[in-house]
Amino acid sequence: MALRRKAQESRIDLDLAETGVPPASKNAGSGKGKICLRFAVNRMAGTKVNSLVGFQFLMTEVDTGMTFARIALDARPDDTEKIIRNWRYAQQAYNAIIRFRSLVDIDVQRQRELDAGRVKLKSALDQIAERVWRTA
Repeated sequence: MALRRKAQESRIDLDLAETGVPPASKNAGSGKGKICLRFAVNRMAGTKVNSLVGFQFLMTEVDTGMTFARIALDARPDDTEKIIRNWRYAQQAYNAIIRFRSLVDIDVQRQRELDAGRVKLKSALDQIAERVWRTA
């Protein structure tokens, strides 16, 4: 039984590598990693995720992305490494929102809240890109 479970976990880890989601073993201690794993497994199975859990995950990605975007926007103009690094992290959060949104059934009010956050994050990403482009 343990061998079968190990084989299933390995297969999931391999499938996750193809989707860009890190294997469960690397995220075992963090709640976010567990949610990512749950999303990835459900994505492979083609099933929807609980609306509240999914909504919380997506809003956490919005908040995380906005935090990195603010760090990039507040950085000194000559600190391009810091700006680009935090822009990439914010972009990863935005990509996760886009990638996992289709797996979550949420009501209209939550959809509006998520869309507002997503648009705000996209705007911040565009501002950062424009700033880097201007100084390059």
